[in-house]
Amino acid sequence: MFATAGLPLLHVAAARSYSVAELAAQIAEKTQQPSELPHGNSNSESPSSLQCPKCGSELVQRISSKGPNQGQPFLGCSAYPKCRHTEPLPPR
Repeated sequence: MFATAGLPLLHVAAARSYSVAELAAQIAEKTQQPSELPHGNSNSESPSSLQCPKCGSELVQRISSKGPNQGQPFLGCSAYPKCRHTEPLPPR
């Protein structure tokens, strides 16, 4: 299937943890692309660029698992459970 799509197949040995730099180098070698890791766009207006007003940590998108808003996305502090700040997603 990968050959049909023209995609290389990379075999990675199972391990407890992986070095991102080593994996990036292996992928770059297979795809003949530079091994430099992508950098996020600091001018991005995505929800992940928002900061928690309580503690200053990054706000991340989460999905409510229970309650009246079950299944609905919202923004929550990445420092949870230390910081429990949440807010609705901003309109797009």
